[in-house]
Amino acid sequence: MTYLFLCQIGPVQSFIAAGRRTQDLAAGSIMLSELAKSGLNAIQHNSSFKPIFPMWDTQEKFPQGVPHRFAFLCDGNPQAIAKKIENTICGRWVNEYAKEVFDILSEKSDTNDWKRIFETQMDDWLEFYWVAVPYSDHNTSFDAVNHAMVQRRLLRNFSHIEAEGVKCSLTGAQSALPLNWSTLKDLTGKDENERLGTTAIIKRL
Repeated sequence: MTYLFLCQIGPVQSFIAAGRRTQDLAAGSIMLSELAKSGLNAIQHNSSFKPIFPMWDTQEKFPQGVPHRFAFLCDGNPQAIAKKIENTICGRWVNEYAKEVFDILSEKSDTNDWKRIFETQMDDWLEFYWVAVPYSDHNTSFDAVNHAMVQRRLLRNFSHIEAEGVKCSLTGAQSALPLNWSTLKDLTGKDENERLGTTAIIKRL
């Protein structure tokens, strides 16, 4: 059976908007786009895959800027397909973006107090939502999948996060990592009064 899938990653507004400089805003937008592209690339080699938006070019490559919300047609088990996309997106977030920054901070820091907080915030940040409906005709199926996404997002998964101590200067939500920020000012910017949480420092670096 052919299914119409609608997928969305985030949080979008809070991730992109939380920043003090153009670099922060651009980095957040680019990272979300790259994560979404990773998810699409994970499933595009399925013989039944047909992109709806974004569309690919004549060489079956997606545009440089892939939106955080994407749709496609595909045959197969919806749960298995969505899980493959989610695992790919989360894997890139953890093993590429987060790991690179974790390694940089490990070299610059002489303590390990921040590592548990970094990993907890890293795991709790990314959201992935998906819905799939049997595909019949374009208008009917799109109405159904959009309605299903609205209902799915009403059931958002909220994790219990204890954000103690000094808050991140950019997000105001996550706890700032307990690092010696005065020694990191040349790395993160010239403001040694900034205190950043995990998602903010990943964007910054």
